[in-house]
Amino acid sequence: MKKAIEITTFSAGLFYLFSIFALFYQGDILLSFGADNTFYIIVALVTALPILDSIISGIDSRLKRYPSAAFVALLLIFIVMDFEYFIPLLMQLISLFLVMRYILTGNARWKYHFGYILFIVAIFFISSLARIVLTENIPQIYVFSFTDDANLLGIPLIFLGGITISSPLIIVFSISIQFTVILMAIGFFLIENYHEIASISKNNRKGSIGIISMSFTLLSCQCETISSVIPAFSAELLGLISTPLILESLVLTSGTFILIRRQKKGIKPAFFDKMWNLNPGSKIMIPTLILLLILSPIFITLVSILGLQSNLFIYILTNLGVFLISFLLFLIFEKLLPMKALNIGIIGKIIVSIIIAASMIIWYLPTVVFDVTSNGLEYGLMGVVSFISGFLLFLITRSMEKSVRSVTYEFVTGMVPTVFAIIFYFLAVTNTPIWLNYSLSDELIFTLSVLGVTLIPMWISVNYSIYSMMWHNKS
Repeated sequence: MKKAIEITTFSAGLFYLFSIFALFYQGDILLSFGADNTFYIIVALVTALPILDSIISGIDSRLKRYPSAAFVALLLIFIVMDFEYFIPLLMQLISLFLVMRYILTGNARWKYHFGYILFIVAIFFISSLARIVLTENIPQIYVFSFTDDANLLGIPLIFLGGITISSPLIIVFSISIQFTVILMAIGFFLIENYHEIASISKNNRKGSIGIISMSFTLLSCQCETISSVIPAFSAELLGLISTPLILESLVLTSGTFILIRRQKKGIKPAFFDKMWNLNPGSKIMIPTLILLLILSPIFITLVSILGLQSNLFIYILTNLGVFLISFLLFLIFEKLLPMKALNIGIIGKIIVSIIIAASMIIWYLPTVVFDVTSNGLEYGLMGVVSFISGFLLFLITRSMEKSVRSVTYEFVTGMVPTVFAIIFYFLAVTNTPIWLNYSLSDELIFTLSVLGVTLIPMWISVNYSIYSMMWHNKS
């Protein structure tokens, strides 16, 4: 059986390689100076993917068929680009048939591998690395380096040495070795995390809370990958910020994967164990939060007097900072001065949660941002509303069990990166600023910076919820 698999995957890789040879033999592909070495390396790596499958599957059974799935994803893009060339196209279709047969044969996890294929293809198109460009009909496939049409200093490290392939069928495909490898790794961790989280939630948490928790956790895992889809046309503008954000996606998804595997082996994560048993009424937290509460109105007043509320980073710091201080402060006071629980039922708590979300998101609507950044009184009002929102969050969570409370924390921490992900996509796709008095570059850098920072607390809340499901809510 293993021998047959090796022959199938080896044959698939060879047919792809022969298709490239056929393109060169027919004179249908032209390489520019500086793009040849990268192109040959990429062809070699793509050829090796199905062959590599039988090797790495012996290291970890989870890895089995993922290299072949990555091969299919890249091959699908190449097939579209080579559609006008019969012999190369035929060879690539045979290669696709062989690999798909291998992926589907005796594979109970084929849905995950199909999801992996869709993820890679989708990321290439969403990030505009694979795109449709309306140009005059060109007779050949042209391959040129990024430096042929871009400023070298503006290219992120993650795309350095990359090439662009332009086909007669108006498909343009930009690719770099390092980005492709990172993307394949992120896709693997994402799909495996989805599988593990769904399994954990199904086994350890019953009822509607389990479904809601799983939904939030899976959505949050998707947000962890948001940094990997920075559009190619924004690369020059965001050269300094895109590489760390893409690497952040890799670290977060792999971190979740490692933590889940360690917990399945019976190893409790010390950080989340301490969070679970944390006493919010500690001697350090009480004076710190009281000091921050006193300084908050002073800070808001000074910002208004100096007119600094127009700085987007100060704007969001005020909005989220006051919200967090308010919530933690009431949480501590409740330990010192117990309050009567707010029993409004699950529907009531969902309604209040929506009100909290709306009261935080409204401050980023274009007209609201313009008004608040131009008026000190409205800026102060934002601080007051943020304080009330923190108090409302305290009210609806104080009577919850810890495991249920973690679902609410997921919702709150996932709210900000989700909103800013939507804003970022709008900015990147439309190439139009949404907030008055700010340039497109200012808004792109601001949204990506906020994403980079807020993904971390969201990641913590996701893994805290997973910890809760695995250790404190077993059915």
